[in-house]
Amino acid sequence: MEEVEKDSNLVKEFKVQFIPSIMVNGTMLEDPFDYEKIKILIDQELEESK
Repeated sequence: MEEVEKDSNLVKEFKVQFIPSIMVNGTMLEDPFDYEKIKILIDQELEESK
């Protein structure tokens, strides 16, 4: 029950509207199956963290 409550709180906190959802450093992807967009966001974050 504790894990369900934890997940429920995360859904509310990040305003998840559909499942599956993918968020990269606060950016919610409109299409969670868009591999190229996911890769671009991750690459951008890696570059900025250098």
